[in-house]
Amino acid sequence: AIRGRLDEAERLVDELMGHAGSTSETAFRIFSGVALGCLWWQQGRLGDLRAAIETLIEDQPEWAERIKVLAALVYAESGDVAAADAILDEFVETHFTNVDPSGLWLLLMTTLAHTAVRAGNTEAAAAIEPAIEPYADRIATPGYFSMGPVATALGSLATAQDHYDDAERHFRSATELCERWDLRSFLAMTRLRWAQMLTRRDRPGDHDQARDLATKALTAAEEIGMQGLADEARDLLDGR
Repeated sequence: AIRGRLDEAERLVDELMGHAGSTSETAFRIFSGVALGCLWWQQGRLGDLRAAIETLIEDQPEWAERIKVLAALVYAESGDVAAADAILDEFVETHFTNVDPSGLWLLLMTTLAHTAVRAGNTEAAAAIEPAIEPYADRIATPGYFSMGPVATALGSLATAQDHYDDAERHFRSATELCERWDLRSFLAMTRLRWAQMLTRRDRPGDHDQARDLATKALTAAEEIGMQGLADEARDLLDGR
């Protein structure tokens, strides 16, 4: 998926979900669901997982804190900002001590970062930023699914707080990382988030650069099958 082969990734995730449905191993079923969530997030259809995620939280209380991280992003992506904020605020109040400290920590924290940005929760954005800043040169992945470069999330967090120079630095780093490792889907995402920041910053030359980045993001998103990202890029190019 991170290299832009979303159709192939969806086929593999479907096979994984089929195996998950035939096993009683809870961890395997949950990891399969998270893999599906990461894929659908890139495709712009994460909101479709709401019912399944809520059922999973009820059925697997021992995994609830991990699953709630993805649930918050599901809510934010589907426009239920109040529900997303409720989960974000809970994690902020506990200083993220209830975020799984295992190998999933960076993936979960990066997911919360994207959620805070999508929900417009600047308090959560300010709290998450210093927690993941030390990992700015990494990709948020446990190896089999991903939330992309941490620098992309940091750039979006900085944008949400109007720290535009920091945002540009992070987006440039994320772009270089994506180009180096051929991460096509996250390169498209990073370019669009950078373009949105430039439009918001509105310095001389920003709008021309934003249009160039958004055009590249749109072309890639259409080729890859990232419909949600393509729609966002069109909105920016159309001035909406």
